[in-house]
Amino acid sequence: MPLFRPVLEQDKKTPADYYVDANTGIACVIPSWRIMSVLEDEELVKQRKNDDDELAARSAARKGLG
Repeated sequence: MPLFRPVLEQDKKTPADYYVDANTGIACVIPSWRIMSVLEDEELVKQRKNDDDELAARSAARKGLG
């Protein structure tokens, strides 16, 4: 949620009629086990295996041509 700060006039005391978005310093934290549970999802594991197999086949084909 953004924090809006008033813009001050030249005297640095009087608020102007507009605001700016200020950094609130808030960050989201996700427990590592939740990230791991997503990465270890069966569908993603299968996709990574398929991608690895395809890359290995391409590499072997390149070595065979060179």
